[in-house]
Amino acid sequence: MSLLSVQGLSKRFAVRGGVLRGVKAWVQAVNDVSFELSAGETLGIVGESGCGKSTLGRAILQLDPPSEGQVLFQGQSQIGLSRRQLMPFRRQAQMVFQDAYEALNARHTVGRILIEPYEIHGLGSGTEREAWARDLLARVGLPAESFDRYPHEFSGGQRQRIGIARAIALNPQLLVCDEPVSALDVSVQSQIMNLLMDLQRERDLGMVFIAHDLAVVKHLSHRIAVMYLGRIVEMGPAQALFERPKHPYTRALLDAIPTVDVTTEQPLKPLEGDVPSPINMPSGCAFRTRCPYASEVCASGIPALEGSDGATAHRVACHRAAELDLSPGAS
Repeated sequence: MSLLSVQGLSKRFAVRGGVLRGVKAWVQAVNDVSFELSAGETLGIVGESGCGKSTLGRAILQLDPPSEGQVLFQGQSQIGLSRRQLMPFRRQAQMVFQDAYEALNARHTVGRILIEPYEIHGLGSGTEREAWARDLLARVGLPAESFDRYPHEFSGGQRQRIGIARAIALNPQLLVCDEPVSALDVSVQSQIMNLLMDLQRERDLGMVFIAHDLAVVKHLSHRIAVMYLGRIVEMGPAQALFERPKHPYTRALLDAIPTVDVTTEQPLKPLEGDVPSPINMPSGCAFRTRCPYASEVCASGIPALEGSDGATAHRVACHRAAELDLSPGAS
């Protein structure tokens, strides 16, 4: 049984206007997303800003309840539950936010922030909670004196370590990491990613790692899902996706990764055209308005995510996938 099963998940938001603030249109932020996640596995989710990655993460954890679909955690549905009924799930599934400073209460000391999860779930005595909080600081590589300091006294990387410490306080089985390193220096990014990988090995954590940088995701993901305008357009093992991309959008993202190899001429190939409005989506494949391989068939219908089955499944949603060679080096 999978640790996490997401089935046909969709999330839409109303666009209101006019004197009476009536609904003028709907924005489909996430559209019919499905995937499975096992314990100890990391699924990377990548795509341009506005593709629905963060909304998907929040919908999985019921921070923004989905409009349609199912979220099964250890086989149990988490949809439609009250705040009280969600408490067991909240204990087992936690989020690491992109902006650690905004996610931490600036009025509380770090010690108070780390003790709070134990208080909410009624775990331990006051002495035990403090001891657990101090152990968390040591585990994420922060000095003991951090306990009595405030979030503004730390660097961005240190604040992210505090956010990770809070996320693992209750020994969860699932972490959803929403671009946790995007605002950090490159050297600090690697430290945070190594910390997350160490914690995953120690605790057999399942992780959903959201990022816009494919190079970052490749470093720690077992599988990668590529999103475009709310849909997964390609999903497969990380190595296979880098070596044999099947969707033109994935190939475009790979081409845009800068290289420091001065002996290889690899000019960046930015995507042309503008991202379509999520309120007025094009017919058929949403990427066809920017795709260099688009043909008439691409406007005929929304392509299904299809491909091989099993642990090494590599699936793509593209009408022309079977006839295109998008491997690096191919013309």
